[in-house]
Amino acid sequence: MKRYLTVFLFVLYMTATVLCHLFGGQLRDLVSPQAVCVLPEYVLYENQVCIQGTNDILHTDAEGQFFLYTVVPTDRYPEDAYEVGSIMVDPVFVDEDHFLIAADAVESEMRFLVQSNKPFSIGDRVTIADKGT
Repeated sequence: MKRYLTVFLFVLYMTATVLCHLFGGQLRDLVSPQAVCVLPEYVLYENQVCIQGTNDILHTDAEGQFFLYTVVPTDRYPEDAYEVGSIMVDPVFVDEDHFLIAADAVESEMRFLVQSNKPFSIGDRVTIADKGT
């Protein structure tokens, strides 16, 4: 009886391990916030290469400094995954609809987070809602 119990527990353990390995990424995708992102749009402004964006992605902290939420690829997970970060920016130009920041303030692989279906914080894992952006 002891041998049957040991074999049963071992098979149960191995089955759970295989299932978690096969479906772990899908489970993480279900619980992670889905982010809508945009890629940087480069424009020329007063002989300087700048990134243009809409004001809904530009945020202000308590001290009045501007920052952007970014989504960057990470290798902390076995599947393709992204994490939320933030960068402080100094806008070159701001009007009621758009802003411009210097292009050297942003890495080329960054995406700007527009909105999310769940609350998030810096360093959280997110999935990108539309892979085309």
